[in-house]
Amino acid sequence: MNSIIDMVKERLEQDGTTMESLADSIGMSRGSLYNKLSGKNHLLLPEAIRLAKWLGMSTDELGNAIYAAS
Repeated sequence: MNSIIDMVKERLEQDGTTMESLADSIGMSRGSLYNKLSGKNHLLLPEAIRLAKWLGMSTDELGNAIYAAS
C-alpha cells in the first residue's frame, strides 16, 4: 500500500499542481501539511476532511492510509 505522502504526490502530478497550492486549499502552510502527512504532527478533523475530499476518499480510508504507514 502506498503511503499517504505518495498518494498525495501522485494526485498532485495528475492534477499538475503543487503541494503549496494543496496546502493553501486546506488552510495551512506547505511545511505544516508535509509534517502532518509524514506523521510528525496530527491532522485536525477539518483538515482531514478537506484532504480526504481532495483525494476522493472517505475519512476512514484516509485514516487507514495514514495509520498503515505507521
